[in-house]
Amino acid sequence: MSIYKGFFLRKSETIPLNRIQNVDTVQGPILKIYHLQNVSIVTAAHAFKIATINEDVAQYLRDQLITAARQAREVDTDD
Repeated sequence: MSIYKGFFLRKSETIPLNRIQNVDTVQGPILKIYHLQNVSIVTAAHAFKIATINEDVAQYLRDQLITAARQAREVDTDD
């Protein structure tokens, strides 16, 4: 999975799916008013945040990342 950051200075980071330990959605009171959430992706070494996306998209992304991370770990242990 790749994450791109920045507007003027672009930065991309790649997260191996088998390294994902936790995926959370966070919604404060202001984001709740606008039906937005942040998605937090945690690995052993880093934490990444995808900021202010639609609630439905955030939940879908969270579910897809969890499923992909589980499948990636199963493939790693089959070797």
